Amino acid sequence: MSNSLDTLVKNNYTKLINGIALDQHCIYSVNAKGYIAKFNLSGKMLTSIGGEGYSKYLFRQLVAITVTDGYVFVCDWHNHRVVVFNLNLIYLEEFGFYQSRYEKSKIKIVLKRYLKILKSHEYIYNHIGDFIKKKVVKSTFVDSARRLLYFSFFRKISKFPNLPIDKPNGVVITDNFLYLTQKNNKCVSKISLFDKSTPIKTISGFDHDMFGRLGNICKGKQALYICDEPNSKIYITDFDCNLVTVLQGFSPVDPFCCVEVTSSVLCVGGVKGCVLYSMDDSRVIQTIEVKEVHGLDYNPETKILYIASRILGEIVKQKVEIS
Repeated sequence: MSNSLDTLVKNNYTKLINGIALDQHCIYSVNAKGYIAKFNLSGKMLTSIGGEGYSKYLFRQLVAITVTDGYVFVCDWHNHRVVVFNLNLIYLEEFGFYQSRYEKSKIKIVLKRYLKILKSHEYIYNHIGDFIKKKVVKSTFVDSARRLLYFSFFRKISKFPNLPIDKPNGVVITDNFLYLTQKNNKCVSKISLFDKSTPIKTISGFDHDMFGRLGNICKGKQALYICDEPNSKIYITDFDCNLVTVLQGFSPVDPFCCVEVTSSVLCVGGVKGCVLYSMDDSRVIQTIEVKEVHGLDYNPETKILYIASRILGEIVKQKVEIS
């Protein structure tokens, strides 16, 4: 593998970058400031949307993105929702409302959210290295309250269910299903894209091995990879979320995100860096010198790995050659 890292994009839209996704012609990114950006494969800026708030085009700390079949799905972390766009970043749909697994009354939940919005002091925590910055999110009470009420109680006709969400950290699509990790609810939900019912399956662990606060989720050719950062594990499941095996031994990285490079090799990223990991030998085979990795994607045709470094505020790329 080449040791050469090339900076592809570094601008205001990659500051505090939290996720990237590829399609055939473009790279999409999200950041903690609430921006979604679209670049060509040479790094040229094509378009962007976003800002801080709560509306169709305003978000509070975007943390993950996936692109599939002409749609862009993003996780709007502090607004507890997943928002859907077309490839030109035109708003199409959203789903989700805030609900903790530990509080079942929707009325109580919404009242608590109303009080937080009314005080207008909801914090975004920006983690940069060992430092934490607090930023007050300014939003109008009327707009935020109206949207919260509508999406919690009144929306009946929807392509998606009103899924209870607390801090969505990762999203992938496969066939006709969506898979979502929730950090604070410590669970993975499988949802039909065509059924308005409740999630088909929600899992919070396997046997007695309960999830920590989950990071991202990655789709491979034949499996899902669920990143459990606090426990330094990656769970491999089939597409029905049945456990296949558990991966460990990524030191020094605690896995927040990953991407399948080959059927036997993963690239794993986290706050402490990025590694190539052999699933056959359960060991790290290469360390990539990039810190605070919050997003990964891979182009198997060009064999180029794309890495989103939050602390550097840039997208870098590296050629991967595995014997």
